[in-house]
Amino acid sequence: MEILKIPKEQVIDSWLHVRSFLSSALNKYGVNERFPLDCILLDLLTGHSQLWVILECNELKSAIVTEVEHYPLGDALIIFLMGGESMQDWGDLLHHAMVMHAKEINAKWIDTGSRRGIGKLFYDRLGYKRKYETYTYEINNE
Repeated sequence: MEILKIPKEQVIDSWLHVRSFLSSALNKYGVNERFPLDCILLDLLTGHSQLWVILECNELKSAIVTEVEHYPLGDALIIFLMGGESMQDWGDLLHHAMVMHAKEINAKWIDTGSRRGIGKLFYDRLGYKRKYETYTYEINNE
């Protein structure tokens, strides 16, 4: 299994493959009226957001959208949207890739929202702290 960050110049080539994963995630979280899929595509094309994919034997398992939020005391890597199935198979891989990327961009935190079931399965176990249904991972823990 591998995780790849898709360069913004290649987002269009990947869009048909990741679109259903991201649309499903928007619908599950009930935010499809706040974040239309076309707006997410625009953010990916402009570089405001980043697209990641998880592949197993060249089969798409997940699509992830991240953003960087700038705060006065440091930056946070935001896992904004994540679509896919069988997170237990690739969740740790995603976590390690996000920690590495956060370090590369000098972010102090990784933040993400989650449904409680995913939080119990994934974020709690990896050391994220639950805050207002938002999970925060401090990079200095590494």
